[in-house]
Amino acid sequence: MTMHPIAASASFQIETRPRGYVIRSVGGAPLPFLILQGLALAAGAALTAAALRLAMLIPGQEEGVAVFHGGLALLAAAAAVLLLHFATRGLMVEVEVDLMRGELREVIRHRFGRPAVLACYGLDSGTLVSIRHGGGEASLILRLGGDGPGLCIARGPEAALAPLRARLEADLLPGPGSPPPSRALSRALSRAA
Repeated sequence: MTMHPIAASASFQIETRPRGYVIRSVGGAPLPFLILQGLALAAGAALTAAALRLAMLIPGQEEGVAVFHGGLALLAAAAAVLLLHFATRGLMVEVEVDLMRGELREVIRHRFGRPAVLACYGLDSGTLVSIRHGGGEASLILRLGGDGPGLCIARGPEAALAPLRARLEADLLPGPGSPPPSRALSRALSRAA
């Protein structure tokens, strides 16, 4: 895996992978979300301890009290799972470009564990890649089928986004009469074998 910084002022990097590449934001997560995750981690740990303590009280109690403590333990455990899931969830979305399949995936990396695919897009001749200006920063937008708001691939200065736009168009968007990238690449691989 090789990291390719596009420009010193760019807010993204490209990491080369065997099947394609990953477009990753360089900026860190916003501070308010990090504070919320810290609070959720502390509350989740406290609820886990409370659930365990309530579960230890159940044996040897009267039936009505045991059912009440069991219900509270289950409720505390469920709340702890939700809070701990939020606390360990990643905040930065990456865009994976898979040249073997001719698709683009939005992936979020969790702090502890595997990445989760948020969305997967098959690319065809109706896909448009454009640079949108606004707010002092340009955005590289991918529109599937040419309509709708589109998916923001990367942000940064236009000079850094232009080479990425050209690369995406060359890699993923088939020209007129050419097969989709996944078929073209698999044919090339089968000829080489």
